[in-house]
Amino acid sequence: MKVILLTNADSIFCKEYVKYVLLGKFEVLIVSSTNKQYCNYYLENGIKVLCYSNVDKLAKQLENKVCSDDIFHVHYVETNLLKKLWKPWLRCKRRFLSYWGSDLLRASPRQMLTTLPFLYSADAITVINNVMRQKMKKYIFKTKWERIKCIDFGNSIFEKIDSVYSQMSTEDCKKKFGFDTEKIIIFVGYNAVREQQHLEIMKEMIKIPKELIEKVCFVFHFGYGISDGSYLRQLKSFLSESNISFRIISQFMNKDDIAMLRVSADIFLYGQTTDALSSSVIEYLYAGSILVKPIWLDYSELKEKGVEYYEYAQFDELPQLLIQIISQGVCKTNKGLKIKKVLRNLSSWDRLTPKWLSLYSIGGSKSR
Repeated sequence: MKVILLTNADSIFCKEYVKYVLLGKFEVLIVSSTNKQYCNYYLENGIKVLCYSNVDKLAKQLENKVCSDDIFHVHYVETNLLKKLWKPWLRCKRRFLSYWGSDLLRASPRQMLTTLPFLYSADAITVINNVMRQKMKKYIFKTKWERIKCIDFGNSIFEKIDSVYSQMSTEDCKKKFGFDTEKIIIFVGYNAVREQQHLEIMKEMIKIPKELIEKVCFVFHFGYGISDGSYLRQLKSFLSESNISFRIISQFMNKDDIAMLRVSADIFLYGQTTDALSSSVIEYLYAGSILVKPIWLDYSELKEKGVEYYEYAQFDELPQLLIQIISQGVCKTNKGLKIKKVLRNLSSWDRLTPKWLSLYSIGGSKSR
């Protein structure tokens, strides 16, 4: 039996899904428009990657590679691409759609309607959380709601963060990246896309009194999502003219560096337009950072389990909120065992791998 993954082979989510869920259990064929970041890993582990540049040619190639007992699993649903692959999709024995976040949260009603043939012919549709499940239910008849499963991706950074804390302090991690250890390090957003609304946030940050603004350094980690050059130039120009301390980190990092970067953060501040509780947010929380998030992102699942954070409804509330947090004293500590256990139960591969594997079994899994 072969699992065909239609996804981005260069995504860490794809690589880790293969590693923790599929490797050694299934023959795997990844269908992707690019294969640069982890090509050696796939090659060393016998994972085939079919790269394409022309979608029409891809459809014909897949028709010849698909067998009637194969599994077709779409990770991150791009409607226009999927519509071209209707025949190979139907030819497979079992079919799954996995929405990663923005592919559902930012999809227009029209886009969702054009995806209906795939939604109704899928054996299961996975989403990351209940917020996404509620949105998906608007497009699916009630009799089919059981097909919508809440299954997140696992997070393999937890062990790395624990390892960092066993050897290094927050100050050590700050030094690693050249941050001023005397300043409060505030990370703004977790990628470079415009929807993170860095500019809107920073236009308010400059209103913080000078005696407090001098105590902080704003850090922007743009390890991915750099596609809008004009937006980045606008952001850099604003930051440079604002006379505030800031750093922009653009390089791709391995897990060890990511873990140290998370530990170096005192506060994690962001204003994503839509977000399905990304792994980056979980990692900052696990590393002990103070989370400041917009109220329009529903993280009640965390609060119900005792994970605390600050919220704002409008960007103009941020100056006073940051003044409050800084005035209280930012004490960066390793999260207690209870909170770490909560976060692990939400996002560890140990817990989530069986849920993903159950999709491929006869009858699938029941939604939680």
